Amino acid sequence: MDSLPVVTSIAQDPARSTVTENSVRTQPIHTGMRSLKRVLFILLLGIGIGTLISFGVLYLPYDRIVVRGQPMSPVMSISSVHLRDGGFVVLYLNTDAGWELVGHSGYLRSGYHRNIRIPIDVTHVLQYRGRSFNARLYRDTGNQWLSEQADIPVNDIYGSVYQKRFWFQYPDRPLQQAWREFLDSPASFIIDHLIP
Repeated sequence: MDSLPVVTSIAQDPARSTVTENSVRTQPIHTGMRSLKRVLFILLLGIGIGTLISFGVLYLPYDRIVVRGQPMSPVMSISSVHLRDGGFVVLYLNTDAGWELVGHSGYLRSGYHRNIRIPIDVTHVLQYRGRSFNARLYRDTGNQWLSEQADIPVNDIYGSVYQKRFWFQYPDRPLQQAWREFLDSPASFIIDHLIP
């Protein structure tokens, strides 16, 4: 009788089974290294983007106001201002007669400024029961004193006067007020919270 050739299966071949076990054992290490590299890449990318944004906020020439709704007070707080040229932040109250000037900052040099506090004329606010304000930027014409007639209001990219609207807040309605600010200008609301 002819004997049949013996076929060794791959699973029974000790040499092959060792290679398979080793490759299975080392796979999680390679996967872990790949994950670590991805995390480091994302972290470095985030740091790089954050650095570019910070550089732009501090040094690029542009005009911008960040102001949020706040409780009624005789002093208004402006979160931050960036001025291309030296000038002023001017606050206007929305009244039946139109926008009335109720306060302004001192002279601000060109560049980035934070936490500017501006006293306002409370008698106007109480007289009109005003809650709605606009903050505008004026470019100084050289004497470092605000003059609505002589100083130049800053315009936006469309040629209109650049202004930021905000409100005296009701303490018991923070979500409704945030929603109102978002509806007034969604892009500005998001950017102002991401880049103060």
